Amino acid sequence: MSNRRRPPGGRSTTSPGNRERSGGWKSSGPPQPGNTCPRCGWSRAARKIGCGFGQQGRAGPCRTTFKGGSIFLPTERRFRLKLTDHPAEHREIYRSAAWGSALADGWVVSASGPVSIGVVGLGWPGHRHAEAILANPGARLYACADLGDQRREEFVRLYKPERVYVSYDELLNDPGVEAVVIGLPNYLHFPATMSALRAGKHVLCEKPPTLSAAEMRKVRSLADQAGKIYFFGRQSRFDGKTVVAKRMVESGRLGRIYFAKATFIRARGIPVGIGGWFLDRGKAGGGALMDIGIHALDTAWYLMGCPAPTSVTGQVFRNFERFVPERMKYDVEDGAYAFVRFEGGAVLQLEVSWAANLPDDSPTNHLGKRESHNTILYGDRATLRLSPFSLFEDVEGRLVDSRLEAEPGSNFAGQMTNFIQAIREGVPAVNSADQAVHLMEMLEGIYHSSEISREIAIG
Repeated sequence: MSNRRRPPGGRSTTSPGNRERSGGWKSSGPPQPGNTCPRCGWSRAARKIGCGFGQQGRAGPCRTTFKGGSIFLPTERRFRLKLTDHPAEHREIYRSAAWGSALADGWVVSASGPVSIGVVGLGWPGHRHAEAILANPGARLYACADLGDQRREEFVRLYKPERVYVSYDELLNDPGVEAVVIGLPNYLHFPATMSALRAGKHVLCEKPPTLSAAEMRKVRSLADQAGKIYFFGRQSRFDGKTVVAKRMVESGRLGRIYFAKATFIRARGIPVGIGGWFLDRGKAGGGALMDIGIHALDTAWYLMGCPAPTSVTGQVFRNFERFVPERMKYDVEDGAYAFVRFEGGAVLQLEVSWAANLPDDSPTNHLGKRESHNTILYGDRATLRLSPFSLFEDVEGRLVDSRLEAEPGSNFAGQMTNFIQAIREGVPAVNSADQAVHLMEMLEGIYHSSEISREIAIG
């Protein structure tokens, strides 16, 4: 039995007589109960389908837009649809069977059922995302793409996607792909994301979102126009400690956060492998700051509530070139130190390095190597430290120290769950395009400040 669905109010999708010259669907009769928007009265059975779009893609009187998915007309005129904060009872109308499941000929991309995802770039991040997809009943590992034969073969052996492609353009041309995960080298994040959005796909892109704030603004604009979810990869926001810390901050337990300190310093950790592209500014966009600094900065900033940055001062260094093999291009920083100011007066101090001569009292990482990686939030009621996970709280004038318990970590799985919920249920994306713009503004500002040796205004 075919799973094809007719467009609302229309005949079979194969009938050319079903379309009027205007491009709308011909009404098959008066609106049926439950088919009318409760706010503005437009019917999805009418010539202008629903109140979210009509002829030439214009919004209806209440300017509501359809939840999820996209409609493709046979003329390939695409109606861009975007979730809004319209009443839930309206959104339920468009969850009905009239919109059906994904059709092979591209008429309807599913607005219900598991999200069909294609993974582009099959390195370490691609594997972690595949595991998260397979663990999520709301997701379907539909396709993968990578130029490397060995990477493709290994990925297929482990995760068994339904479709396999060499290039991401081939994958994006598949109408069965509803969303893509981009795990390519940094310099390909922007073009791959833009191509995916133009192809009508939702996007989860690994960090950094782009190589500049200007590029990220273009991504945000296109995602808004396309009515698609853009989600940047920051799985540490879903770590068990971070989840508990975020909840405590939002409950007011720390009071007003006025200062945060973010640190990620390795004793010896310059990434010379993976083809050396991490050390090439043209491909990586930067060095330690873009690689591990983005993790440290984002964790502290996220826990602060993502306040808008107003200025930044910073300095980057390249001190450990001797640890890099000869003839390998190395034009990025191995250390970065910065101070960021935010609206409301809070500030953040950032310390990042791939290599440093750390003292013997430094913590060690899972490999037994010295590494200082921590986030500390200072509030007027309490201070919170992620490692060891602790709270230092004022209780009636006394400073009380408490060890905290983390929830079971979810990381990639939690991130994938939020991505799926943003697509299917309209849940706000924890890692949003607006935040990605601010994040790139801060990173870009640190580099610029270092170049001109003064503070840089943001915004």
